[in-house]
Amino acid sequence: MTPKERVKLALAHKEADRVPVGEFAIDYKLIEAVLGRETFLRGKTKLTKALWAGRRDEVVESMKKDLVEFTLKTGLDMVAVNLVPGKNQKFDVPRQIDDYTWEDRAGNI
Repeated sequence: MTPKERVKLALAHKEADRVPVGEFAIDYKLIEAVLGRETFLRGKTKLTKALWAGRRDEVVESMKKDLVEFTLKTGLDMVAVNLVPGKNQKFDVPRQIDDYTWEDRAGNI
């Protein structure tokens, strides 16, 4: 039985070969460990800095490709799929104060 068939049966309250397994929020460090390389998927600060630097297409490609690869490698039946930033989305890049602190245009830290 495929993961898709398993999930569809479970959602229809019917019996599958086993209970579908899925995750909602997986930290990027675990994803990187499974993939054996870096990723922007759920990459927190790394992802945000890449978007500020204008690397949106690279981020989106990583999010798409790496989620599929992670899901296949772990044998999960379902995972949450995040929205990606729009192609023409503008990012208001805050001023960096130190390694872990930024200040936006309104003075919020």
